[in-house]
Amino acid sequence: MDSSTQQKKRKLSGHPQSEVWKYYEKQPLKSSPGHFSAKCNYCKKTWPHGHVHELEDHLANKCKECPELVSSFYLGVVSSRDFGDEDTTIPLSGNNKKGKSS
Repeated sequence: MDSSTQQKKRKLSGHPQSEVWKYYEKQPLKSSPGHFSAKCNYCKKTWPHGHVHELEDHLANKCKECPELVSSFYLGVVSSRDFGDEDTTIPLSGNNKKGKSS
């Protein structure tokens, strides 16, 4: 294998990058390969180390310049995450209640 093939293989490893990064400028951190600082494309707020959950929360709840469609989408993402990604549908009947057996 030549060095360019090895570099491509190395870049493909790991988990895929979150979609939230398309709303931020990112700069690689020299001290932590594979991690980035972040700057919001809308309000220009910066983070020295961009954590996905913080970036999502910013778009959902804090950025005043973020388009409503983007903010609404990330509000759903954050809500889902905060509730443990559980099924949040409401049961249609009361028969699903757990109780003491008689």
